[in-house]
Amino acid sequence: YAFPPDIRALIDQNMATGIYASEEDVLQAALHVLSDYHATIADIRQGMIDYEQGRGEPLSQAMADIRQQLGAKL
Repeated sequence: YAFPPDIRALIDQNMATGIYASEEDVLQAALHVLSDYHATIADIRQGMIDYEQGRGEPLSQAMADIRQQLGAKL
């Protein structure tokens, strides 16, 4: 497959780092990141829906809960 020049340049830049052994490795990594991105967006959207429907908690309370959880692990 012949990639467009801008995509070819991105693949070549990533190959030049030495992290990836093949173009396939670069594309696999990119697709994993893209998949994670889409999952994060879906989670954010669901969180917004939940909050709008009264199933969320104020940010200050969420942050207090996180601090408490992190403190318990230290």
